[in-house]
Amino acid sequence: MGLGFSCDTEYFSPIPDARVVINLDLSTTDIGLVPLNSSKSFTTRRTVSEQIGYGGVLVFHGTENGLDKFYAFDLACPNEAKSTIRVFVEDQLFARCPVCKSKFEIYSGFGNPVEGPAKYPLKRYNGISSNGVKITIYN
Repeated sequence: MGLGFSCDTEYFSPIPDARVVINLDLSTTDIGLVPLNSSKSFTTRRTVSEQIGYGGVLVFHGTENGLDKFYAFDLACPNEAKSTIRVFVEDQLFARCPVCKSKFEIYSGFGNPVEGPAKYPLKRYNGISSNGVKITIYN
């Protein structure tokens, strides 16, 4: 399969499917995600009902067509494909793997590799619903 580059297209990922359910509250616990181009990583569950994917979840607050939009990616590097090797946010708009040094853009919502040996984008979680300050990320 080829890489998908539209928001609705499925694409191959070496990262296995894993359950994701994260409830964000932009008025309290997740207020750090309010500024544009901010991000937050989830590597441990905060509640019993939360599920954090394969390697954890990276949430990024960006824009699409001039409107605020939240994007979610699995933290596991698709080149290393291990739950314990997680990308970290570098330079606000990019994530980097500490092992293979691949760099991924996160600002567009695609997570495409822009540097290093990675051939696949970060695994995206497209299930995101919002009612203003409460956001749920799920798959």
